[in-house]
Amino acid sequence: MPGGLFQMMKSIEKVSEIKGLFPGIVFALVLSTLIGLTALRTARHYAPVTGAFSWELNGHSDFHNGLYLPTVAFRHGDNPYYPETASRYGMARAAPLYSPSLFVLNLPFSWLTLPAADWLYYGFNTSMLVGLAWLAVRMSGGRPQWPFVLAISCLLAASRPGHITLFTGYFTLEPVIGTALALHFSRRRPWLAGVGILLSSLKPTFAVSLVVLMIFRRDWVACAWGIVLSEIFAIGGILWMASDSSIGVVVAGFGKGMEAMHDDPSE
Repeated sequence: MPGGLFQMMKSIEKVSEIKGLFPGIVFALVLSTLIGLTALRTARHYAPVTGAFSWELNGHSDFHNGLYLPTVAFRHGDNPYYPETASRYGMARAAPLYSPSLFVLNLPFSWLTLPAADWLYYGFNTSMLVGLAWLAVRMSGGRPQWPFVLAISCLLAASRPGHITLFTGYFTLEPVIGTALALHFSRRRPWLAGVGILLSSLKPTFAVSLVVLMIFRRDWVACAWGIVLSEIFAIGGILWMASDSSIGVVVAGFGKGMEAMHDDPSE
């Protein structure tokens, strides 16, 4: 092992042993500052629900157009993948080809007003960011001391992906955490790995690659759990949208939504 890499790993090992009240308070204050500044930026560039996308006003735009408004439409039995549904509910575009599981799992947000849902989802995203940091330490075999977990959370919040996830309200952390759960617990707790595959299936591009990888790893039981859970939630969502039409109409909506996204210059 090269000397530089060895020293870096030893340094990480020492940092992972950080514990005590003072470091925890310091990292908690830094994290709170980062989260607060991002919230301030989100509020200053808040995306209004006007049915059009703006590059200048895009704070929580992904939450509005990709999760909240499509889920409201879904709760009312409408197909959020249809461009007509998008214009009716003030969405900037039809819902991308996410799994209907996304709307099923996020139904609680659809019963809230938009401002309340914004604040709650921002807090939810923040908690998932800390949860991902804790999971990273746990998966690496270290002891998840809270000062160290908060330190990693600070790095995540300060990174470009972490900042943009909080700023635009994208649901990135759900499939990322799901992927980590699926790979880490596939042998010891296949049912939990299956839940991870379900979370990763919110974006099919995550789930397909993940399941192929796990098949090559011979994680048969975990894959079975994940496929069954993902199909239950996805098919349940399709049947709900098809209650006033048909499954064929719902599936056709997927294609129309993809065509609309393909023609959208912001995409």
